[in-house]
Amino acid sequence: MYSFERRDSCPSCASELQDVLARTKFKSDQLWPVVALQCNAPEGSLGEQDYEAVQCPVCSTIYQSWVGNEELLADLYGEWISDELTDREKVRFAWLTDNPKLSRDAHDLMTAAAILKTPLSELKTLDYGMGLGLWAEISGKLGCASYGFDYSKSRTELAAMKGIRTTTLAEIDGANFDFINLEQVMEHVTDTDTTMTLIQSGLRPGGLLRISVPGQNALRSALKKLGSGTSPSASEIDPLSPLQHVNAFTSKGLRELGRRFGVIPISQFYAQRFAFLLKGGISVRYPIDGAKELLRPLLPLENRRNLTVWFRKPFRARKNPRSRCNTLSPHEERTL
Repeated sequence: MYSFERRDSCPSCASELQDVLARTKFKSDQLWPVVALQCNAPEGSLGEQDYEAVQCPVCSTIYQSWVGNEELLADLYGEWISDELTDREKVRFAWLTDNPKLSRDAHDLMTAAAILKTPLSELKTLDYGMGLGLWAEISGKLGCASYGFDYSKSRTELAAMKGIRTTTLAEIDGANFDFINLEQVMEHVTDTDTTMTLIQSGLRPGGLLRISVPGQNALRSALKKLGSGTSPSASEIDPLSPLQHVNAFTSKGLRELGRRFGVIPISQFYAQRFAFLLKGGISVRYPIDGAKELLRPLLPLENRRNLTVWFRKPFRARKNPRSRCNTLSPHEERTL
């Protein structure tokens, strides 16, 4: 039987105010089908534990108040969730690594290089929570000094087999990375304060941080169904997926999380978002993908389905960077 730990404050803004949106047992008829669909958790392994979704009234972040302990998380990500790619995904991954400049990840790296006014070959990058290592591999193929980190031992070993330089938590602190990427990571993190402290310490002054997470989308209606005794679909509740997605951020919450740890939300000029055009970054083989990449810089980075926020670490450290009183003016949030 696994144990759970209660979170009494918002993972974004640290407010201790909570509004309960839904509460039911993980093993309930309404929720267990979703758990079983998304991971191979043994039936009965979660006992009488509640799934409780609460909302922060300050920043509107929705989060699971009860999260699994280290033993549960190790089994969840090490055994219950499969890393196997479909045949189609394998073909796609192989093509992207053979043509790295055409990938979406490469285009984000080119944007980072444009913002920093630094050649890709001089960038030191980290993919934190690298999963199967595609971003880190593409970064290396573009000439960056690319590193990857993942809590999963099997994923770390896979990355090493691909030639990706892996790093440890201890090595991230003070590593002076130019660009750190957290792609679909923070929604899984049970202790956002510890993670953000580490990430901030790993960035060089002036360095960039990109955080991308799922948007809340239809989550509120899914939780209403759950609260009324009806089963939501797995896709509806996915932004706060049982066990896995413990945080469902808002733009306000994600930006406040960055501010509390001394990194400033920034915007981008179109010239920076279209930097890939100067480097032959459009696919002819996949014209639909190429068209999407031409359109993507014109679209907002934040929508119902996905939130992406870019941050920059100031060149001069602010006093007490974790203080919520250190709010920034609109002028300070412009591109540095």
